[in-house]
Amino acid sequence: MPKYGRVKDSHIKVLEDIVGSEKVSTRPEELYCYSRDSTIFKYRPDVVVRPENAAQVSEILKVANEDRIPVTPRGSGTSAAGLPLPVYGGILLDMSSMN
Repeated sequence: MPKYGRVKDSHIKVLEDIVGSEKVSTRPEELYCYSRDSTIFKYRPDVVVRPENAAQVSEILKVANEDRIPVTPRGSGTSAAGLPLPVYGGILLDMSSMN
């Protein structure tokens, strides 16, 4: 059994239902921007999701947990230690819209 699940089209649809399609991206150029921070490392997420509240985060985590999809939270991406990088792909949560 694989260690982690992969994001499928069905997951994308559910994520769009949770936060709205405008808050979910699989565009290569956007994934590239989220694949790096101020380190030399690059790890590309499968999808970027921008939740606006804790309830949305909770629902996203439930979806991810069901299929063992890795989730990486990210604030402004200014880490110099590679902390906000999605090493195993999966869902990258852009938390910048939250208070």
